[in-house]
Amino acid sequence: MDTSYFSIVKNKILIISTSGYFNTGQEAIVLQIISEIKTSKKRDKIAVISHSPNESEIENSVKYFRPLSLAMLKEFIFSNIIIIAGDEITSSRFDKLYPNFFSYFQGKFKTFIAFIAVLFGKKVVFYKIGLYSFQKNYPKKLLLFALEKSKQVIVRDAETKKNLESLGLKREIVVMKDPGYDLQYKKQKKKKSIGLALSDPLDIEKENQLIEFIRKLIFIKKNYKFLFFIFGQHPKLKSENDQFFTKRVISKLDTNFRYKIFDEKNPIKVKSKVSSMSFFITTRYHGGVFADSTGVPFIAIPVSGKLRTFGRRTIEFSALEKVNLNNIK
Repeated sequence: MDTSYFSIVKNKILIISTSGYFNTGQEAIVLQIISEIKTSKKRDKIAVISHSPNESEIENSVKYFRPLSLAMLKEFIFSNIIIIAGDEITSSRFDKLYPNFFSYFQGKFKTFIAFIAVLFGKKVVFYKIGLYSFQKNYPKKLLLFALEKSKQVIVRDAETKKNLESLGLKREIVVMKDPGYDLQYKKQKKKKSIGLALSDPLDIEKENQLIEFIRKLIFIKKNYKFLFFIFGQHPKLKSENDQFFTKRVISKLDTNFRYKIFDEKNPIKVKSKVSSMSFFITTRYHGGVFADSTGVPFIAIPVSGKLRTFGRRTIEFSALEKVNLNNIK
C-alpha cells in the first residue's frame, strides 16, 4: 500500500470490509491490511466494519463496529482515511445467493460508503479489490465516480483492471496480489493428504460433476487422507456455509475413505494447515490463494469468475471428467 499520503500526525482509518461473516478469505484480507498499516505507521487509529464485531479475528488496538450502527457512523465522520478492503466489489453470484429485497444492499454497501466518503472529501483507498461481474441493478456510475475521486486504486489482478477500464475508469490502476498472499503463516510438514475447499455451485449439474470427480479421486488415491476445509461459515445463509455443502457431498460419495473436516476460523491457522497438503482442490478463491502462496499444487474449479484468474490452474466443472487424476500427487 502506498502510505505516502499518511501524514506525521495520527490518522483515523476506517476499513470497510465484509468481516464477521465467518469467511476465511475475508478475515485474511482484513488481518493483512491491518498488519500493513501498523508496519507503516504505528500511531494510526484503526477501526473495522464487521457484521459480527465480537467474533471477528480480533487484532489488538483495533476497534470493530457493525455496519449502519451509530458507532460506525461516528467512526465514519471522524475518520480521515477510508479503505475499501479487498475481495470482490460485487458479483453476479450475489443475485443467486440473495434472491430477495436484501440483495439490493448486499454487495453494494462498499460502493455507497466510498461514494459518500469522497463527497465528504475523505481520502478513499480501494485496496486490492476484485471485479469480474456485476449483480443486477448495480450503481455503476456511483462506483466509477468514487473510483475517479479516490486517492488510490489497487486491484488484485489484471482481469479486474481490464474490467474497470471497460467501465470507463481513466485514472491509474495499480495491480498487486490479493492480501492473502502476504498473510504470515507457520509452514507445516508435508503429509500424504489432499485438501478440499468446497462451496455450493448453486447448480445441481455442476454439483454432480464435482461429486463424481471426487469419487474417482478417492478410488485412485486410496492411500491418501482427505481434509475438507470450511472456508465459509455464514451464520444465517446455508448456501454460504460450506459445512452444509461439504457434508452433503460426503454423504453422496457413498464410499468409505479417510477424511476429516477442518473448520478452523483463524485464517493464519488455516493457511498453515494448507501448507501441509500434498495437493489442494478448491472452489473457494482464497483456497487457491493459500495453496499458491504456500507452494502447494492445486486446481481451482470456478463457481464464479474470480477463480478463473488462476489461469492454467482453473478447471471448469464440465472438464473435470477429463482431468488425469494420476497427476494429482
